Amino acid sequence: MSRLTYKDQYALETLPKVIEEYLVEIKVQNDILSQPNLFKSNPDLFKLTSKKLKQIDSDLKNAEQKWLDLEIKREILELVKN
Repeated sequence: MSRLTYKDQYALETLPKVIEEYLVEIKVQNDILSQPNLFKSNPDLFKLTSKKLKQIDSDLKNAEQKWLDLEIKREILELVKN
């Protein structure tokens, strides 16, 4: 293999924006969770937000790992090409 597939190239280009969106969403969810007495006043919202935050964090880690793997692959292909 001498180059990235179209799918890999597209992912490498778009993942940074996806990662940034996850980071923004994590901040939003953390802001909700930081409301004083949220657990007491709205336990359902607390539970839903906590669950959503956990999922977004997992998605973020997966996206970062995929980007890193693709970037390493790209760098290796560049070295082999030269």
